[in-house]
Amino acid sequence: MLRLSLVLVAPMTLLAACGGATSEAADAAFDENFTQSCVSSATAGGTVPTEVATEYCDCALARINEQYSASEKLSLTQEQAQPIMMQCVAQVQGNG
Repeated sequence: MLRLSLVLVAPMTLLAACGGATSEAADAAFDENFTQSCVSSATAGGTVPTEVATEYCDCALARINEQYSASEKLSLTQEQAQPIMMQCVAQVQGNG
């Protein structure tokens, strides 16, 4: 499960791709791209089951959506997202 903590970079790189759309469309695109990229990155090594990766990524996205507006999400940095992601790793591993 430690592999989940390494999934911080890939979802954040998709943020720029959402920049030109309307706020609502960009927000929906962010959510979809984040989840797809997060699950793909988490399962890439074959050690994290898809169900676990999905739980982790859903947790991270829900917390990001709670803390940031649509426009803020588009400029979210890895430094801002990392504490959220680590909280979700702990939650999924049963430590949070």
